[in-house]
Amino acid sequence: MHHPADPRGALPRAQRRLTRTRTRTLTRPYPADRPGRPPAPPPPHPSQAAGKDYGTTGGLACTGPFELGTWNKGQSIELDRFDQYWGTKAKSKKAVFRILTDPSARTNALLSGEVDGGYLIPTESYARLRDSGTGTLYFGEGLSTVNVNVTDMEGPLGDVRVRRALSLALDRTGFVKAGLAGAGTATNSLTTRAVWAAAPEHTLKTACRPPARTSSRPRP
Repeated sequence: MHHPADPRGALPRAQRRLTRTRTRTLTRPYPADRPGRPPAPPPPHPSQAAGKDYGTTGGLACTGPFELGTWNKGQSIELDRFDQYWGTKAKSKKAVFRILTDPSARTNALLSGEVDGGYLIPTESYARLRDSGTGTLYFGEGLSTVNVNVTDMEGPLGDVRVRRALSLALDRTGFVKAGLAGAGTATNSLTTRAVWAAAPEHTLKTACRPPARTSSRPRP
């Protein structure tokens, strides 16, 4: 038996092990990310050094098959093939991204062959591009949705019955046809089916089951 004055004697064996301490002398600073230590301060943001020129000059901190070549602000971005890339080398020596904010200008550039392709093509250009015989217009399921959100709960919209009636009155199928040129599907989820691609089938059906409440838009 342990003497009552011995504090270890009043503790179970497992607890007595926790009372033992060790002292360790370190030759360098203890890592700040270890438990019980405050986190290290983050490094200064690049914007502090660049000031008002942040985002308009400099290179790209990446390790991909291309590197930044020429940047014509507001006009184009040119990427040059990075021959020291560790993976499969890019087939093209250069890739040029033209910045065309006007929908008509983008469509005309595609039809004339001025550009080889585009992303997120304007909805109003689908018919022209599809019927032109120049190139191919591809569609794929995207990750964006078009939603109608009630953000002000004052007045009539504060009544859930009014919001439900408004939801039932929305012609989602008509919106897909007129607003998205038929390139979309109706859904009752705030996300598209692509977001749930890795989910079990029953989860996918629950998340995207009818009746529809929003319209998902594919990315051409």
